[in-house]
Parts: sequence; structure tokens; C-alpha cells
Amino acid sequence: MKPKKKKLDIKAFFINHCDKMVLVMVIPLAIYIGLQGTKFEPLPWQPEALKKAADDADNHIKSNERKAVDEGVSITTYDVKAEWIKAKIHSDLYRTDVKWMPSLFPEKMKRGAVEVFGVTDLKSNSGLGAVAINSSSPVATALGVTPGSNYVGRRWAVITGLIPVKKQLDLYVSSFSSSVYTAPDRDTPAYYFYDVERAEILPGSNPANLEWKKLSVFDAIKKDQLLWAGMAADPVDPTFLAPLPTGQAIPMAYPLPPVAKRFGEEVTHPPVIPMLTDSQMESTIIQEQMQKKFLKELLDFDEGTILKKNPFGTAQTVVEAEQLKKQREAEDIPLLTVTDYLFRFFDFTVEIGKTYRYRVRLYLANPNVGLGASLLEDAVLSKEPYLTTEFSTPSNQVTIPLGARILTSATFAPSQKSPWAEPACSLYAVYFDMTDGSEWYVEKERVFRGQTVNYTKAELTSPAKAVSPSSLDGLSSPPPPPPSGSGSGRTSSRRTAAKAPAAPAAPAGEKKTIDVVSEVCVLDILGGAVLPKTNPIIAEQRSPGKVVVLEPSGALILRKIDVDLLDIERMKNPVPASGGGGFPGMGLGSDSGMGPSGM
Repeated sequence: MKPKKKKLDIKAFFINHCDKMVLVMVIPLAIYIGLQGTKFEPLPWQPEALKKAADDADNHIKSNERKAVDEGVSITTYDVKAEWIKAKIHSDLYRTDVKWMPSLFPEKMKRGAVEVFGVTDLKSNSGLGAVAINSSSPVATALGVTPGSNYVGRRWAVITGLIPVKKQLDLYVSSFSSSVYTAPDRDTPAYYFYDVERAEILPGSNPANLEWKKLSVFDAIKKDQLLWAGMAADPVDPTFLAPLPTGQAIPMAYPLPPVAKRFGEEVTHPPVIPMLTDSQMESTIIQEQMQKKFLKELLDFDEGTILKKNPFGTAQTVVEAEQLKKQREAEDIPLLTVTDYLFRFFDFTVEIGKTYRYRVRLYLANPNVGLGASLLEDAVLSKEPYLTTEFSTPSNQVTIPLGARILTSATFAPSQKSPWAEPACSLYAVYFDMTDGSEWYVEKERVFRGQTVNYTKAELTSPAKAVSPSSLDGLSSPPPPPPSGSGSGRTSSRRTAAKAPAAPAAPAGEKKTIDVVSEVCVLDILGGAVLPKTNPIIAEQRSPGKVVVLEPSGALILRKIDVDLLDIERMKNPVPASGGGGFPGMGLGSDSGMGPSGM
């Protein structure tokens, strides 16, 4: 029997002979690598060539003109910076507003100079009216007034503006609250005087090169107080009127002349300073009495005395300020927040038909006058008793009205049946008699475009006589006139019955013939078309009308029918408002139709 053939174990074979197999593969690989290394070219660089290349690179670097900044490299010049140690350091460059370890109480400073702010938003309007006068006064004699006359006709320009008292007070507080010396009477703005300058506007005048002339404000007030038979009630809340120190100042708001009819908003300054309602005006009687006393005291002074006297030389107080405050509180009238006082001036030296502009500057008591040098930054600050503001921006132009004014009552548009017809209007030509202040009117029913409203030997009619409050049976005050201003609507518990002088008007319906010259030209007529009837009982109605007129001053005026009809009603049925001290309450100005407003 053959022996059994042994089976080959592959796994055992590889385990026993793997080292021999690896050696067989590695030896050829090593021989191959060695043969490949013998094929590289030898290095071409020789020592002389390498030295030459290094020398060339060094020469290139030394001869290159490019700087470090061209390569974007920043080099610090420490040698230059080292020289800075010799320079002086300015501490202002490192000052901070933060105060380290501040004192518990603010540091007291010496009093310095303060800026003073003048009148802003100056406006001017023209007017004319009948002023109640004292015919026995020397001023009336100088004017040639007929003895025994109660009224005289006057033309005027009224200028109003805003005195920025809050802005001024805020500056005083910020400037003096931390001073070594403080005093309430000094550190509150006190207005004592003002200058008014006027420039006449001639055809072709250059607005930037006007000839300004100073008006005599002080003399004007003294003459008016001698001439006038009292004053009219002021339709401005007393809170808006700058208080007056006793006997040393003139009122910043010129007193209103005692004219027979009602002033409008031209004597206030809306919307900042609105008009009072009739009920509100009755509560101003204390203010009127104060003003009357101030003006009486002014007769004993002159401009030089006021402007040279130290305003703080004697103990001065604002007269009756607390009394007025208590009176308002008792009547439950809230105190107003005031940012501006009213400035107002009447110029009665104007001439008919001329056009003017005005500017104003104020005098304020110098809060540093009379103080010692130890309290002031500069001793010169105590020398002048008053500080003057810059002159205000000039007012608008205002033209003084002629002896006649024009009111429109209706317009008539061409009908559909005759569209080619000319539009027409109805006009009232109102003549003002300067000798006694009476008014006369004539109505023209058909006036066309291009016509000048001048009438030769026109038959004029006198309107109704103004009703005096004392003649109203069963009433303690006159009925309210048509609204002409704004107010808060508060009422007063006090009612007054003031007796007004006899009105200057002639008996109603009286006729006289005179030449009426207004020099007003009708340029265009708008509106007045007949509206369709919805009810046969209703009378014919027309669309609202307007008339464009050219005034003799060259101003274009748009007259509105609805506004002029109110003025016509006031003219035909005048009702004066009651005023303090028994004088007529209001007057006639541009808003009430007695003169064109300033253009």
C-alpha cells in the first residue's frame, strides 16, 4: 500500500518564507534607485559665479532709489520723536468738561456783560379816526382846533412788534444765577425806553439805502396826554404788557387814543398776542388805572432825565403787579404763559398819501450799573445806566390814507343772456372830515373796470350816531360789536358802565355836497353770478364777489365783499365799547376799514 500524499499548506508556507520574499523585492528596488541617481547633471555653479551673483545683488540694493514707503513698509523715526520731549505741552488739548471732585456748592463768578435782544416781527398799519380831545389844552390850540370841539380827525401809522422777554430772562438767569452778587430787581429784564426811526419810501427808492430819521417818542407821548380826553381801553391782556417801574419809563405799548369806534388786530400782534373779548376787557380796568397814573407822572420828566438816571439808584418796584395778580386770581382768570411782550407805537406826524417804513431799538436797565469793581469782570460794565439793542429789521411799507376810502358792497357778473356785458360792482365812497372826525358816505351802484373812484360835488349822507353806553336802558354794558379778534372766552364778574363823550357824527341822514377824491382805480371785478333759485320765496342770491383795486400808493388791494359789508354795517350803525375811566373803548384802524393795511 502506497503511503498517502501530504497536502501543501499555503498559509504555513507564507508564514515561514515571508522574510525571504520581502528581501527578494527590496533588493531590486534599491538597485533601481541607485541607478537613477547616477543620471542627474552636475551643478553648473562655480564658486566664482556665486560670488559674482552676490556682489551684483548687493550693488543693486545699494543703487535702488525706491524707499521703504514705496514698498509699503513703515519706518519709525525714533530720533525725530525723541526731540518732541523738548516741546511744551498745551493743556487745552487735553481739557475735559468733567470736573473731578466738584465743590458741593457752585463756584461764584464775577458778573459779566450780557447780550440784549431787540424787537422782532415789526409790523405797520395805517389808519384815521376821530380822537376825543381836550380843546382847551395848549396842544389843541397849536393844532388849530376850534374851541369847544370834542373831536378832531387824525391820521396815523401804528407799529407793533414782539419783545422777546422770555429769551432775555433765560439769558439773565444763565448769566447771573451763579454770580458773586445776585438781585431779583437787577436780574430781571426791565424795559425803560425806545427809539423809533422812520424812512420815507419814494418812487425808485433803494430799500438797502434808506434815509432814517429819529422820531421824538417822549415828546409825542407828552403831547398826546395833554391833547387827548383820556385813553381807550386796550384790547390786550395786561400780562402781555411790559411792567413799568414807577415814574422812570415810558410804556412799551403806546396808549390807545380815545377814538369813537373800535380798533382791530392792528393794535395787537396775533397770533402771539391776540385780542381780548369784550367780557375780558372789563377785567383790565386796574391796568388802565395804572397806565393812566404812569402817563401823568411822565409830564414831570424828560428824555434826558430818564436816560441819565440810575434805574437802581432808589428802591423801585413794579407798581401794583401783585395787586393785578391777586385780582386775576380772585376772578378765577388763569395767568397766561408769556414769551413776548407787546411793542406798539403810534406815529401821528405822518403825512397824507406818503409811504413809510419803521425800525425800533430798546433801552434796558443795565443789570451791572453802579456795582463795585470787585463784583464785575470789568469795571467799565457799571458805567452806563442802560443797554441798547440793535435796531430791528425794518417793518413793511405802510401808506397813509387819503380823505376817502372805498368799500365794496356787491358785484354783478354778466348774465347768460348778455355774456358780452362788462362786469360791475357797487361801491361805498366814505369821506372822513378831518375837522371834526365825522364820516359821510355815498353809494354808487354801477362802477366798471378802469374807473377811478373820484366824485365831483357828490351828495354825501351822514351815518347813524354812535350809541353811548350810558344811553342803553336796562344794560350795565353795551351790546357786543361784531367779532374782530380772538380770545380764550373767559368772563369777568365785574361789569362797568362808562360814559363816553358825544360821538362826532352828524345827525343820521343829514346831507352835504362835497368833492370825494380817493384816487382808487378799479382793475378787475370777480364773482357776482346769479345763483339758481331753489325756493321762489328767497330773494336773488349771487356768488361771493371780490374787487381788485389799485391804491394811489401803487399797492394792489383785493377787497372782499363779505369783509367790506361788515365795515359798512359798522359805519352805518357804530357802537363804541366801554372803556376804563369813562372813555370810548376802541378806535378805527386798518382792520376796521378806516385805512388800508400796510402793504
